[in-house]
Amino acid sequence: MHQLSIFDLPNTGQTSLCIRIPNPYQAAKLRQLAVAMQDTIDAKRSPAIAQQRPTRRRLKIVEGMYEEAKQLQQIQSWLYAMADAAAVGELPEILKGIYTKTQLEILRKMSSKSWTLKDIKKVFESEEGEYYHWKSALKRANILNWQQVSIAIAALTQLPSPPTEDPTEVQIRRLEAELVGIKLNEFFPTPRHVCDRLVELAQLQPGMRVLEPSAGKGDVAQTILCHCPGVELDVVEIQSNLQRILELKGFNIIGCDFLTDVNGEQWQAVIANPPFSKFIEHTHHAYNCLVSGGSLVTIAPESVFFRSDRKFKEFRQWLKAHNAWDEKLPDGSFLNSTHPTGVATRILIINK
Repeated sequence: MHQLSIFDLPNTGQTSLCIRIPNPYQAAKLRQLAVAMQDTIDAKRSPAIAQQRPTRRRLKIVEGMYEEAKQLQQIQSWLYAMADAAAVGELPEILKGIYTKTQLEILRKMSSKSWTLKDIKKVFESEEGEYYHWKSALKRANILNWQQVSIAIAALTQLPSPPTEDPTEVQIRRLEAELVGIKLNEFFPTPRHVCDRLVELAQLQPGMRVLEPSAGKGDVAQTILCHCPGVELDVVEIQSNLQRILELKGFNIIGCDFLTDVNGEQWQAVIANPPFSKFIEHTHHAYNCLVSGGSLVTIAPESVFFRSDRKFKEFRQWLKAHNAWDEKLPDGSFLNSTHPTGVATRILIINK
């Protein structure tokens, strides 16, 4: 037996009553549908293809799946909200006949800006094809014409929706996707597992001043703040399109060209993946940017350790004099970068 709750409606000059009749069975069915969607949403938000080496095609697929996940989240949020309303007898009459995800998907599509009233009327005029199946699905929900579609959409828009995505995050994702496949001078973003190792070796502590002198799109810098959010982080980046991404991510950019723009200041740690063509110059300059007792942790090309040029011999002698030590990275460590390279690399650590 249903229990009735009677509430006065707003005073309209007439005496009227609104009777709320909870429907726990409908609430349970709607909530069950919403729960069943979660695995699909999770799979689309974190697809397996996203773990493969990024290419333009793969990133386009991932972005498409991410958009599908957002659409499914909208449907799921409606189902949860309808279930809550049905449980207390407040589900709008126009929505009481909805009992499938497909019916809500049709209404979501009809509510998009690309749909006109003429388009909606075509659905109810159709006698075959996909629109006919749409009309049949809505008919089973007791939505029989375009007028009732409008009422149903209005009712759905009053239900709670998932939080809207931060437009800055959307812009960052778009700008990063545009980088894939474009050749940028010596731009080889640091894969996450290498970033983690760099930061681990730096042994950062809250309050330390830290510099990332070739920040790219911020992979190392983000890992620094993830591992130790209490540090004071400065970054440098020479390419303007990468600077824009760093700005959107909120990093403190103190210069463009590390070798010419950064002078006089000192940091307790410098963590870097520098351009290999100027590796020695960057390493010397980074060392000079350290306070006494500071540490430089940097990616180094394997060639530094075997080339016979005088410059490299002298550099190796300098490393020995400063008690530097290195850790060889596994072959192919940068093959999963958004701009992959097979160059053999090591991590070089120098304490001042």
